[in-house]
Amino acid sequence: MPGPAAIPNGIDKDMGTTNDIRAAVIDDLTFDPDVDESDITVEYRDGDVVLTGSVPSYLQYVKADAVPSRVPRVSRVRNHLEVALPPGDYRDDSTLTAAANDALTLGHTSLRPGTLHHQVPTTGAAYAISRRR
Repeated sequence: MPGPAAIPNGIDKDMGTTNDIRAAVIDDLTFDPDVDESDITVEYRDGDVVLTGSVPSYLQYVKADAVPSRVPRVSRVRNHLEVALPPGDYRDDSTLTAAANDALTLGHTSLRPGTLHHQVPTTGAAYAISRRR
């Protein structure tokens, strides 16, 4: 006896209730190895999925945004997730400045000529970084 028609990711395309669709999105988030779904809340309303909560990196923010679109009957994803870096990953301005200077000094990046608002920047190494006001 043939089973229900299924789409490639195994979710029944005949699901119709809001709870079915919401559950399918949660399942996909749970089984995606690139997303830590533990602090993500999913809401579903008339084709729109709303993601709220937090993830520990920008990459997970982007990956979580792509997951609901794989579920049938999801027409739009509204990503209201926040990126909340774990305490060990936080770096203050002086640490970021030092890392940027090191990258420029050690040649891990290159400055290329270009125009920005009709100004032509100079080429070469940057020796100073302006401070935020």
